[in-house]
Amino acid sequence: MKKYSCLLFLAVWGIAQQSNAQVYAIDAARYTSLQVAGTSRMQAIGGAATALGGDISAAYYNPAGLGFNRKSEFSFAPSLNFLGSDATYYGNLNSDNKLNFNISHLGLALAFPKDGSDSDFKGGTFAITMTRNNNFNNNTTYSANNSANSIVDYFIGSSAGVPVQEFDSQLNNVYDLRALGYKAYLTYYDPEVRNGQVIRHLYNSDIPVGVNFQRERLVQSGGQYQINASYGGNYKDLLYFGAGIGFQTFSFEQTKTFYERQVEVKRQPNGNLPAAIFNDLTLTETLRQDLAGINFQAGLIFRPLDYLRIGANIVSPTWLSASESYTANLNVNYNNYNVDNAVVNNVAVRTSDLVSDFNIVTPMRLSGGIAGIIGKYGFISADVEYVDFRNMKLSANFDMSSSNNAIKNNYRSVLNIRTGAEVRLEKFRLRGGFGYYPDNKVNSDLNTMTISGGLGYITKKMFIDFSIVNISSKSSYSPYPVDEAYRAEMKRIGLDIGATPVANFSNSQTRAVATIGFYF
Repeated sequence: MKKYSCLLFLAVWGIAQQSNAQVYAIDAARYTSLQVAGTSRMQAIGGAATALGGDISAAYYNPAGLGFNRKSEFSFAPSLNFLGSDATYYGNLNSDNKLNFNISHLGLALAFPKDGSDSDFKGGTFAITMTRNNNFNNNTTYSANNSANSIVDYFIGSSAGVPVQEFDSQLNNVYDLRALGYKAYLTYYDPEVRNGQVIRHLYNSDIPVGVNFQRERLVQSGGQYQINASYGGNYKDLLYFGAGIGFQTFSFEQTKTFYERQVEVKRQPNGNLPAAIFNDLTLTETLRQDLAGINFQAGLIFRPLDYLRIGANIVSPTWLSASESYTANLNVNYNNYNVDNAVVNNVAVRTSDLVSDFNIVTPMRLSGGIAGIIGKYGFISADVEYVDFRNMKLSANFDMSSSNNAIKNNYRSVLNIRTGAEVRLEKFRLRGGFGYYPDNKVNSDLNTMTISGGLGYITKKMFIDFSIVNISSKSSYSPYPVDEAYRAEMKRIGLDIGATPVANFSNSQTRAVATIGFYF
């Protein structure tokens, strides 16, 4: 935290542009990273369905698989999700959880087989399905004493280079998070002046360096759905082909509540003990995003032998249109802080409601699979899916070049692996699956794994399936960045404020899905 004259080497808006670039890149990655989805059967086998067919969820995984369907069907799948999160921050562990109910699948398939026909074309199936392929619900809490830095360090460092007129002009319509800090007296203007001219816009703070208790709770809600209209056909029981169109809809809402309380004031390098003028602050940020988009897909399944199926599927980029709203509230409690000969104790400031529109193009998805059919006893299936997250693109009526550069520099291509198996015991089915999803960020080993299993019961008129899916992942999160130039200058004057604080998250989602289907 800045208590002394200190030179910072930042361009105007530099930190803000970098921060926004990362935020929009994270948004694009959020809507590109998909979870195992579909009917209970498909989720139980880990989504390894590229070469399988015979399930209505082929409309989502590979429409060529619809060519195996010989009966029309209607099915739906309610889902109950148990979400948990463990967060470690400066060695302190916090746990949080959330319960969410949704509809995982809804679909109608109309089969038009050509039984008994001499034609090489054996008919096909048209299907309309709704698939929930992402669940954004989660609660995460972390807390600990931070003896190195404060969020005030972020306000000081990121404000450097910004003319004070930028903040003063936001008297009634605050649109900048740094302006909140300035208007709440966490920072004040302290330019470097030479020969009567301002040569560098700098900021300072009267809040003393100390040990700060920090806590933040992130509450997320929303989901991602895809509606597919697909057709799959059968040529000579040898080659199955299909194509479809997908309509995606998203909603995502996140509320972040960051709390900081000063529990100890540190002595300055000169030995002085500053007055404890700061008690605590609460920063609440609310983000809402709604998106809609479209994609296309086409696939093939080759059946050279009765027991072997080889499949391939391609999904085009998804063209998404997004709208978002954002607001932030900052409440600061002081201890008789004297500002311009006035005593301040409680300050509350907020941004205006900020609304913007932007576009996302997600990368193409390529998948290949192989399935071995073990007579009437079941099958084994495996998929590999290629996604290059560097091909995500953002556009808007404002400059997105820094965001697109952040995507190129910070993301990579991945190979997702899915495997599954089913054992048939007359009318009963036993299923299991596994999935491995490498992290899409460069030089990261915070991967996602899925383990699944399920049961099924089938008759000539209906079927009932049940599955349990566990999705585990790791991630990291920073409440605010500490600028390295600011940190270096503080160290030069004898104060080490430490690096950007990081919380490490371990997330787990256990999903119970039941599918009820009727043949007709």
